[in-house]
Amino acid sequence: MNLQKHLIPGKRNRISDLRKALSEISRIELDAELVRMALDSEIFLYSHDDPQETTDEDRVNAVLFAGQNCYIVYINPDYIPPKKVGRGGKRAG
Repeated sequence: MNLQKHLIPGKRNRISDLRKALSEISRIELDAELVRMALDSEIFLYSHDDPQETTDEDRVNAVLFAGQNCYIVYINPDYIPPKKVGRGGKRAG
């Protein structure tokens, strides 16, 4: 699943907007992928700095991460994907 193409670098991406854009993906699958990406440091998940910014739509679409309801996704600009390691050596022929 490639969520990066649905996220705008350097901007606050609302999880509620992401769910709308990816409505064909179940909530469980999307939440699992967002948590995986956050654990791998590909993204950061945040709640709002000002609780008054939180809408009912945000609350319904929140992702629970580290014991906190998160409504915002940021792409980690410093993330470097791990290099794929191939199988070395030659095949016996």
